[in-house]
Amino acid sequence: MKKLLFLMVIFTLSYPSFSQEEQEKSPAAGVSAFAQQIFPNEFLFIEGTAEEGGHLNFFLQNFRIEAAGAGYTVTEDREDAAFTFKFDVSEHMIEDSAGVLHPAPLDDNQYIIRISLINNADGGEILYFDFYFTDLGEMYEYNRSLFQMATVYIPPDRREIFLPPDMKWQNKWLYLSASVEYPVSFYPLASKDLFGGQAAYMGPIGNPVSIQHLNNIILPQPGLALGLELHFSKVLSLGFNFRLNYGDPEDIFFLNMAAGGQFKFNIKTEDVLLQPYLAFSMPLTVSPMFEKYPNFAAGGGLQAGVRGGSSGSFFVDVNFMYSLGEVSIKNFLGDLAPNPSFINYNHFVFGVGVGYKFGMLNRQ
Repeated sequence: MKKLLFLMVIFTLSYPSFSQEEQEKSPAAGVSAFAQQIFPNEFLFIEGTAEEGGHLNFFLQNFRIEAAGAGYTVTEDREDAAFTFKFDVSEHMIEDSAGVLHPAPLDDNQYIIRISLINNADGGEILYFDFYFTDLGEMYEYNRSLFQMATVYIPPDRREIFLPPDMKWQNKWLYLSASVEYPVSFYPLASKDLFGGQAAYMGPIGNPVSIQHLNNIILPQPGLALGLELHFSKVLSLGFNFRLNYGDPEDIFFLNMAAGGQFKFNIKTEDVLLQPYLAFSMPLTVSPMFEKYPNFAAGGGLQAGVRGGSSGSFFVDVNFMYSLGEVSIKNFLGDLAPNPSFINYNHFVFGVGVGYKFGMLNRQ
């Protein structure tokens, strides 16, 4: 009972001073690059000394078990961890009236274990305390309490401290997305080789001459998109996508496939994630109706997302893309007006999509 009371007193007295000090500490510099970014304070180094080999092995083994049970990764090297849990076991010595040290009497505790927690960023000792014991067997009852007394002062990862729980959905390293899309392609006529800039015609010129006026083409192309998004900073991200859309200017059955990417700017509020972006795409399949089709399109858009669970969001995406070059379609009028052989158009797309994206790996 005395020992349990001792643990409670130590815990109560040391907590306030530590809390005030720890708020000013910077993240540990000794953690490996990836661990420091993702889980900096979940890596712990354990070391100890003891006058008796049995004591050293016992406490090393037991404190490592307690660390694993508490969710820490125990490292082999100090520089790979943010904090060091350190202990030292020595014989309990008592000073007599003459100032001479003697071993404690047999009716008193025979050993002292001093436990300390060290911040590896600056080597500073955050806290230490002593605990008295006689037999290793009795320590099975106290090892967990001793470990928790020291490590309770290790702050959670910075992302947990500074990020409100309801904003975690928009602070992940990686997102996977799926969406239903409804892009509308516009093919305005280019005047090249057209009669009067707007018609195909019969040739060679005879009497009479057949003229066939041409129209601009407006073509809905519903489809699906799959995407991957990497947030390499809090305000910037890169997206990559694959799109599958149905539609052909001549209304034949054709599946268009394209791949592309976006450079996004992340604007975050508690309830909404806005991402204006620049985009490019390249076709992977082209309808046989096209004689010429540009290799690239460029444009931009805006994606707006709202929370959809703790790790994802529902989003709406609107975008505009412009093909970098004219599109040539085989003349479909046949003998009515076979010239020119190919009809040239410009090409741009207005699109809208709705979908869901799922985030993985919390950012700070």
